[in-house]
Parts: sequence; structure tokens; C-alpha cells
Amino acid sequence: MSYEQPKKKKKLVLKCCGAKLSKGEKCKCKLNNSDICENYKKIINEISHIKNKGDKEEKMLLVNLYYWNYIKQYDKLINIFGQEAEKGITLIDVNTNTIINNINKIKKAKGMFKADCIIKFNKTGRLIYPSIKYKNGGVPSVMNHQRRDQPVFQLGGDLNYLLSHIDKIVKKYIDLRNEGLPEEIKFEKLHNFTSEDKKVLSELIWYFMFKGSGNNISKQMADSLLIIEDLDIKYISLINKQHQIKYIIDNWNLFNIALISRKNLGGIKFKDQIEKKCMVNIKYQKKYDIMKPWIYETTDNGKNNPDNKIKLKTALHIRMD
Repeated sequence: MSYEQPKKKKKLVLKCCGAKLSKGEKCKCKLNNSDICENYKKIINEISHIKNKGDKEEKMLLVNLYYWNYIKQYDKLINIFGQEAEKGITLIDVNTNTIINNINKIKKAKGMFKADCIIKFNKTGRLIYPSIKYKNGGVPSVMNHQRRDQPVFQLGGDLNYLLSHIDKIVKKYIDLRNEGLPEEIKFEKLHNFTSEDKKVLSELIWYFMFKGSGNNISKQMADSLLIIEDLDIKYISLINKQHQIKYIIDNWNLFNIALISRKNLGGIKFKDQIEKKCMVNIKYQKKYDIMKPWIYETTDNGKNNPDNKIKLKTALHIRMD
């Protein structure tokens, strides 16, 4: 994949770590040791106020990678990526496909990308496209609140060919819920799933983990993972679908599946309200009909539901511990 060199701007004042400084302002960064410059401190402080933990840690990681590379702490990069990083890396913005040459220009990847960044190894020129997973907060989502009416499952969608079998999988999940299992069920507890069910579930996970979203195929697929856990940063190279499916199977018991109501149509949770809206909105009714095979009815034992009304759980959700 080619990338464009960023256009040079006149009178841009850059020092040390690449942070933009005001005229006359001195950067306290020392390139040959581990002192942290004041600008880097400011950026880290700003990131610490981001509320979403996943977004915060993703940006923190990219800022640190940029900083370690700029001050030539290649040992930190080697610890993550191996010897291919011994001559440093180049960070490329996945949104614009341009080299990041300023620490202030690091941005979160948009939802249309499965890769969260692009990294070039200076030693070999090889590009990688990692997806960043943060494990220090909530369990990272793999398939995030997807309803059956999403375009990817409809005629012409990338997963339409699997839909009838996914319906069977959801039915078996609902059977397990009726047996008394919790909303989020570990894959190791899916005792009623056949080997074919597991194969289809692996394809479903692979698509949402590496290839695309409920709306369309990603503008940049992921070919690796950067996993943040405790103080550890782990890089896992998964260069093609075969390696990615094997990774899913090898880590099968880390996944869990759920039907939840967070992304019900129009944000409506209760069955009586949904059916009432269907009576006055034909488009809503059509979508509701498409969703029916993935609907689990529950009162949640009155949790956040003092009138014990029937809730509808309609969005399929898969996470990885």
C-alpha cells in the first residue's frame, strides 16, 4: 500500500520529540536519554482525561511508540516488535495514509478501519496494520452490538451466506439462556454447539475482528494485534486469514457471546413499546420482522425494570477476555 509524504508547512517550529512549540519556547527533551520533555508530559496529561478507556490507551500507545522512536529508545520497540524494529519505525496515519511527523498529529482511527494504525519498519520497509486491543478495563469487543438487520447480513452483504446458520447458533444460545446460563456465555460453556457451529462462529469472529463492520468491509483490514494488558504491550503477527482463524481457534475459551439490548431499534428496550411503534411505522415493522430470529425475551428479573415488563435483547455481541 503506497502512502503520501505530508505537505511541508512553512514556519512550523518543531523541536526534539516533534511537538509544536511556541516561538521562543524551549523543549526540555534530551534526545540521548530517557528524560521526558514538557510537551510530551502535556500530551500524556491531555490523554489521561479521555473518558473512554479503550480510546485513551490506544492513543497513549501510539504517542509512546512515536516518542520512543524519536528519542531513539529502540530497545523499547524491539521488546514489542522484535529485531525488525532495531532501526526504528515510522508511524503512518491510517485515516489519511500520511506519515506522522508531529506528536500532536496522532489521532484515533475512524470506525471504517479495522487497523488502528500503520507501522513501517525502517530496517526492512515492511508495513503492518495492527488492531489495538486494551485489556485493562472492560473486556475488549470483537463483534460490537450487531443486529440481524445490519447490511452485512442482508442479500449482497459479506456475511449473508452464513445468516441461516447464524440464526441456528443464536437459537442455541437462547436455549442455553433458558437453561439458566448468564447473558454473557463463555464459549467453553456452549455444550450444544456442533463442530460446524464453531466453524461458522470462527468465520463470524474473523470478519468482525479483522475485515469489516456491520455496514461494510473495512477500508483497511488488520493483519496483526497490539494487546495492552497491565504494563505489557504484546504484538501478534497474523499475516493472513489462515493465521487469524488459527489464532481464534487457539484462544477459543477466551471468547464469550451475548444478546443485549443496548442497540435495539431506536433504543427501545421493551416489547410493548416496540410493538406499539410497529403499528405506526411500516419501516420500523419491516426491520423488526428481519430481527425476530435474534430476539431473546426477558424481564431481567426486574433489574432496572420495576414493572417487570418484557425486554427484547436483539444485538449480538462477542468479546474476548
